[in-house]
Amino acid sequence: MLQNLEYLDLQSNRLENEIPSEFGMLTELIHLNLGSKKLRGSIPEEIRNLKRLEYLKLSSNSFSGSLPQAVVRMTHLTFLGLDDNNFTGGIWEDIGKLTDLTHLGLGSNKLSGSIPQGIVNCTELYLLDLRRNELTGELPDFLGIFQKMRIISLAYNNLEGRIGEWITNLTQLQVLDLSNNQLSGIIPSNLETLSGFAIPGDRFLSANTLYEDLTIVMKGHEYTLEYVFQANTILDSSNNNLSGKLPESIGLLSSLRLLNLSKNQLEGSIPTSLVKISTLEQLDLSENKLSGQIPEELSNLSILAYLNISSNRLCGTVPSGPQLETFHRSSFESNRCLCGHPLQSCEINWCLCGDPKKNANPNSILSVVDEHVSLIALGLGFSIGFGGVLYLIMGWDTIGRLLVRFKSRCFNGVAESENGSWSLIKIVTRSLFQSSDSTST
Repeated sequence: MLQNLEYLDLQSNRLENEIPSEFGMLTELIHLNLGSKKLRGSIPEEIRNLKRLEYLKLSSNSFSGSLPQAVVRMTHLTFLGLDDNNFTGGIWEDIGKLTDLTHLGLGSNKLSGSIPQGIVNCTELYLLDLRRNELTGELPDFLGIFQKMRIISLAYNNLEGRIGEWITNLTQLQVLDLSNNQLSGIIPSNLETLSGFAIPGDRFLSANTLYEDLTIVMKGHEYTLEYVFQANTILDSSNNNLSGKLPESIGLLSSLRLLNLSKNQLEGSIPTSLVKISTLEQLDLSENKLSGQIPEELSNLSILAYLNISSNRLCGTVPSGPQLETFHRSSFESNRCLCGHPLQSCEINWCLCGDPKKNANPNSILSVVDEHVSLIALGLGFSIGFGGVLYLIMGWDTIGRLLVRFKSRCFNGVAESENGSWSLIKIVTRSLFQSSDSTST
């Protein structure tokens, strides 16, 4: 009787130990879900007999060993979920045999090696989850062929190389997580082709927009989205070594909800085009080398719930506005010279940068003491040190004769010479010059 079974879903039941080899006798199975169990050991080779299988989910168990070769013989598979186990070794080189595959979940294992090129034959893929493994090599350009791809998660690996122009070919992409790798280079400039991040609002509730099990970082914490709606648009390339400027075209991703580019080497200013992303809920650009002022336009992002631009080189006044004023000072700290709420008042900020008219108070000390004060202080320190060396070498009398010949008038540690130039000398006591004065007269 069970040999004719087509649908078997035992997710979150109390099955333990290994998968019985008798499962190989269920040759009519189309759907098999044994996820979220306490199953362990290796997957029996007998499952190669399940040639009609279209859906196989063995996620969140404790399976170990290499990925079972029997899986690539199930050529009708559309959904394959082996994530959150302890599989080791490489990804199948002949994975391209699974030409009907739409969902490939191998994340949270201990897989090594590179992403196999054979995957290019899986042209129906819309979800690729290889996060939290030990994958190496360069981020492959051939990922750009997947015209139907909506979700790519390659976070927490050891991938290198650049984010190539191929990324702009993925016009349906709505989630891209490349965080915590070793990627370098600049961000491609023509991001406007990523139309999946610019979905009109009336399409958000489309009935065919559900995907399963995606782990992302939000507000500094990791969360698992059991379902990913079309409205969940995420771009995360944090904790890499990306450089260059943020392209203005990033503002054309008009339906983006989460943007995280923190912990890179990005330079230049924060693009004003970000204000065009009215759906933006989380923005993290912290720990980069961004400079200039915070665009006033950011105060117009009315649903922004999380902001972190700390640890950059930003200057000027923090823009005011109902939304920006709700963020803690930690969102802005450790910049070159930011001031204003929630940081210190601009009237007592000892750095003038950006627009001086905004930052300076005409009644404050900054309005009357110019930047030369730092040079005077530097000269004072140098002169004191140099004078000490002269004292040791030349002796008291020689220094006295030298200072008298200078014929300058001293006041408060500053001397003006006969030609009007400023020099810094050390005031010495009258007793020091008594012998020198008598000699000169």
